[in-house]
Amino acid sequence: MFVYQGLKTKSPSLSIVMMVHKAGKEGVSKLAIDHNIGNNNLIKPRVKFLVHNELAYISGDKYRLTKKGERYARFIRWYRRLLKLSDYGG
Repeated sequence: MFVYQGLKTKSPSLSIVMMVHKAGKEGVSKLAIDHNIGNNNLIKPRVKFLVHNELAYISGDKYRLTKKGERYARFIRWYRRLLKLSDYGG
């Protein structure tokens, strides 16, 4: 079976997407992302990437997923369940 390693391992970008997905409409504050994933030179570009590519947006002081981001998060959950992997972190 074909397994894309990026979906199987703990990627910071996917962790951010899944964290925001789990928060739902409430969103996740920048502080929560910094606390749970980190606030360093590797994470900041990933958050900017998600916003730039319209997977997430900023509303007030919180990140929320766009419809595109929601579809992506649902696909990740489905794919991990298909492979019988644990839920993605975040």
